[in-house]
Amino acid sequence: MSGMIGAMLVTVLVVAAYVAFRAINRDDLELEREPIDYLPVVSALQEAGNDGIAYPPTLPNGWNAVDAKQTPEGWALDLYTSQNRYLGLRQQDRQLRDMVAEFLDGEAEEGDEVEIPGDLGPTWQTFSDRDGDHAIATKVGEEYVVVFGSIDLDQIKVFAGSLTTEPLPDASAAAE
Repeated sequence: MSGMIGAMLVTVLVVAAYVAFRAINRDDLELEREPIDYLPVVSALQEAGNDGIAYPPTLPNGWNAVDAKQTPEGWALDLYTSQNRYLGLRQQDRQLRDMVAEFLDGEAEEGDEVEIPGDLGPTWQTFSDRDGDHAIATKVGEEYVVVFGSIDLDQIKVFAGSLTTEPLPDASAAAE
């Protein structure tokens, strides 16, 4: 019986030593998110009657969409820039201050209104947090569109200016 307990004790010690060795010698785990095509999600939302979906018809060179989905409050698009920096787009029927508090530091400061030429209207409100993240927001219909991330505010403005609510061509009609 003592031989069995000794064998179990040795096995546990070997497993614990292996786990400790791997933890010490492991590089930080980097998760790469696979690029996706977000336009079919936009098309499906438009076909379901969501005519005012704000989306970029194209992405800047080297940028990738990594998530696009309908949410209970609206829709969400997650992107990474060519420098692997995060940018999010949310369009939701919620209070703007609640959205900004969720997407930026809860103590984000409201900045100036800026004029951004584009399809969504010229006036956008800016926000920044103490970590250097930025957001801009405008109202489209009854919903707010918020573009936010860890990139330069000027890049966020350029991206926001590219957004449109134009209907995408019907994919089923194009296949015929």
